[in-house]
Amino acid sequence: MATDKDLLQVRAEQSGIRYQLQKARSGVELCRMVRCSRIGLSLDTAVFLTDTILNQPVPELSEVSIENRPELALLQKQVEACKQQSKMVLGDMLPTAGLALVIRIWAIST
Repeated sequence: MATDKDLLQVRAEQSGIRYQLQKARSGVELCRMVRCSRIGLSLDTAVFLTDTILNQPVPELSEVSIENRPELALLQKQVEACKQQSKMVLGDMLPTAGLALVIRIWAIST
């Protein structure tokens, strides 16, 4: 026999499920609006998905080289920037010394 506690637990679970469903629907609606905004349509335009098959040529493994990837170049630049930054921090910690050289020329008059 079900008690009031069980009934409240079921209603709380149903409420949570309704909340998650509404959250998902809102997310779908926001995604649709962002897509319309990005492609230049009005925000209330209905978008329908269709199945399309794209035949993309798959590159051969010999053609793909990790050295040619733009991500690698960005990471190398980031490593160089970090090295320069560490040199700057080290330079800030080193003492600064100055040297002045004064040369006096004495003219001897005869």
